[in-house]
Amino acid sequence: MKFPTIYTQFETTKCQIYTPLDGILKKGSVVPIHCVIPNALEVRLKVDSEWITSEGYTNPILQRQLNVGSKEITIYAKYEEGLSYTGLVKYTVE
Repeated sequence: MKFPTIYTQFETTKCQIYTPLDGILKKGSVVPIHCVIPNALEVRLKVDSEWITSEGYTNPILQRQLNVGSKEITIYAKYEEGLSYTGLVKYTVE
């Protein structure tokens, strides 16, 4: 098992991952995403290079089902201090 890649903002804002803990997801599968992302204005997910609809986030919980693409899944958050989305967690796909 390999943990997902986490970025500085993930640690700074005290985020937590409940599932999936394995950083390598199976191509074409459906995975439950469950994370704690405190105080974000908005949370978005990117599957491969495509942004998907922003749903499933109610401060501080992100919980939703996600169809795994072919390359990677990245979770981004937008905070009051910033104008853009910041990467929090990245999963790779096999």
